[in-house]
Amino acid sequence: MNDNTALWTPSQERREASRMQAFIHAVNARYDDAIENYSELHHWSVSKPEAFWSLIWEFCGIQGDGPGDTLPQKQKRFQDYQWFPGAQLNFAENLLTLFMFY
Repeated sequence: MNDNTALWTPSQERREASRMQAFIHAVNARYDDAIENYSELHHWSVSKPEAFWSLIWEFCGIQGDGPGDTLPQKQKRFQDYQWFPGAQLNFAENLLTLFMFY
């Protein structure tokens, strides 16, 4: 079965309240784009990966010295990629910061 039929679609209200929509608004504000949906966001993210990963670091509120190089260092296997090489962060600090907001 490969007909690409959606099994579930969120309401417009739920989409507008999502973190993905908040990220889309951040992309549009920062880069003066007119992204409206996931498909357009995906296309933007793969066509401008450095901008995407830099904004992900900021949008997620990651605490640390970075993001350093935003593009992952490619390896033969995906699981061996190095994300944000050169960045330094304290994992516990980021977990505790997240805990304080939720």
